[in-house]
Amino acid sequence: MKHHLPLLALAALLGLSQCKKHDPDPLEQLPPATQTGANTFGCLVNGKPWTPQGYNGTSNYSVTFDKLYHGGNLDIRSYIYRK
Repeated sequence: MKHHLPLLALAALLGLSQCKKHDPDPLEQLPPATQTGANTFGCLVNGKPWTPQGYNGTSNYSVTFDKLYHGGNLDIRSYIYRK
């Protein structure tokens, strides 16, 4: 039993020292905020990052603003296109 003790201690040490997977912060996965018209978009949906991706022949991101409609209307359209 005495010669099994170092083996058990090593197994316990390895089991307790395993690396834990750290998921990146969802906010860090969004494009940076700009004030220069960089045409980027991202938001959190149910706590997960969502950004437009893919291309199906049209832009995957568009923004329009109508200041005359009921005091102002902001329309943001975006999609993720997966083949």
